[in-house]
Amino acid sequence: MLCRTLTLFFAFVSLSSLSAPAQQRPQGNRPPGAPAATPAAVADCPYELIRTTEAIVRKEFPNLVQYSEIERGGHFGAFEEPNLITNDIKKFVKTVVANEQYI
Repeated sequence: MLCRTLTLFFAFVSLSSLSAPAQQRPQGNRPPGAPAATPAAVADCPYELIRTTEAIVRKEFPNLVQYSEIERGGHFGAFEEPNLITNDIKKFVKTVVANEQYI
């Protein structure tokens, strides 16, 4: 259920943002190219098409709370290994909620 909800949310957000050229897309309160301050988490699956390192992710997301290397899965990790991804999301949410600096 969680995976389905997240997938639908991101699909609609992605489709609505693709309707405008990149220069017209909202950047929130940060200038283009500036790092995001929102708490973030990355789940890196071993069979992902393009993998990245934690150091590269931290450049764009300096407030990286969690970087997890998932044991199995690929590009569609949430469908391939739903329990692993769900546990990782739960861990991230617990960390953010427990740490008042993120709220």
